[in-house]
Amino acid sequence: PHVGCAVEIAFTSPEVGCGSAGELVFHSGAARPCIDHDRVLVPVTAEGPSACGCGLVAHPKAIDFGSIAVNPTRPPTELVTVTNLDSLPRFVQAGAYGSPHFEVWAVNVNCDLLMGEMLEPGEACELRVTFAPEQVGHWEETIQITAGDQPACPPLAVPLSGDGV
Repeated sequence: PHVGCAVEIAFTSPEVGCGSAGELVFHSGAARPCIDHDRVLVPVTAEGPSACGCGLVAHPKAIDFGSIAVNPTRPPTELVTVTNLDSLPRFVQAGAYGSPHFEVWAVNVNCDLLMGEMLEPGEACELRVTFAPEQVGHWEETIQITAGDQPACPPLAVPLSGDGV
């Protein structure tokens, strides 16, 4: 072990987003190097809270409501937070269209991703998701989140699941 040394660590990537490949660079610029080489490159893959779509992240990346009684009087609710990690504003829109057992709502009318919202860098919006199964069975849905101003960006997918019992 080296005592009293300094190491500079930086992550570089040609693109922003989850799943981006890049290099983790260890550089010892001190008079007493902490590593045997002046510079060591380590290939890495960056992972965020969910699959990324041009700087957008969703957390959690999936919701499993578990087993819920059919036609609940107080259906369980979870929140999904969508954040713009890009350095540019993004027009963001979200929707879930396949299953009547899940409902997705805007938490705040001033930040309504269902209608579409411009998210500034670092800004986040929340979606409220409820699961109210109307029939017995296993149910699935996916919230699709898109950067509408960037058609080449892949959409974020937040899978939802639950069982009606």
